Amino acid sequence: MDGPTLLRALAGGAEALRQQADALNAINVFPIPDGDTGTNMSHTMRAGVEEAERAPRAASATAVAGAAAQGALMGAKGNSGVILSQIIAGIAALPGAAEELDGAALAAALDRGREAAYKVVSNPSEGTILTAISAAAAAARTAARDGADAGEVLAVAAQAAADAAARSPELLPMLKEAGVVDAGAQGLYVLLDGMLRGLRGDGAPAQLTDLGAIDASWLAAAGRTHADGARSGFCTEFVIHGAALDGDAIRAHLSTVGDSLLVVGGDGLVRAHLHTSSPEDALAYARSLGTLSHEKVDDMEAQFQSLAARAHAPATNPRNEIAIVAVGAGPGIE
Repeated sequence: MDGPTLLRALAGGAEALRQQADALNAINVFPIPDGDTGTNMSHTMRAGVEEAERAPRAASATAVAGAAAQGALMGAKGNSGVILSQIIAGIAALPGAAEELDGAALAAALDRGREAAYKVVSNPSEGTILTAISAAAAAARTAARDGADAGEVLAVAAQAAADAAARSPELLPMLKEAGVVDAGAQGLYVLLDGMLRGLRGDGAPAQLTDLGAIDASWLAAAGRTHADGARSGFCTEFVIHGAALDGDAIRAHLSTVGDSLLVVGGDGLVRAHLHTSSPEDALAYARSLGTLSHEKVDDMEAQFQSLAARAHAPATNPRNEIAIVAVGAGPGIE
């Protein structure tokens, strides 16, 4: 993949997430039932693509990936969006000024994305998007060693992500009880499959309708808490701009204010995400370090109520089955 081809693939992934955002939102229960994973991943990827589209038409793969990574980081929303921005950053960390991305380079990029994603999460949980990117990266490495080109590597990575999403209820009891797969893991499959479709010039995938349906009685019992029982509070996000910012020190302080903490960056720019009952304290601390941008505070109580209302609506899958749709991820996949 050269620069324009990589951009086409990234745009295909962004479009797939946009189309499937509502389906992903409808199954979003981990780490808290707030129903926004699809929207957050879609928004993050769209921001990355928009920044990449500003690169010169004949830009190298490195330049396109770097622009996409910067856009995704600045536009990241929610847990899933910040993690996704780090996966995209793995592609951007190409050695040198690579004009093209072959199968081996793409596999290495996915592995770097996996490593960056795990680093940014304070308390990694398996059965999530982290497990899916691990599976995708491992499958990509094997395919690359066998001489697969970039398209073939992307195909096996997408299928591995789909398989990981299918297994997620066995790794996270919360998902099994709710009757759904992990929204972030499924979202990674949607992204990779969309990138593959963009690369091949295929049409958009069919709308996902068979991802299971949240068990309404489970949702009522689970209430507005994280998987560890902590109260939901407010999803709080911001970017700090300042001199000599210490990402580790910021992480340490914010860990005393809330949970679901993600801190990315250092030096002149740090993006932070946390769930807290005192968003004003987190924001005041951040303002003491520099200038803020991309501030967002969402009331997760309101998000929970919205998800609960959707869960009580007539289900498209009344038997509460869990199914994974893996359309177009490679030869022999239906």
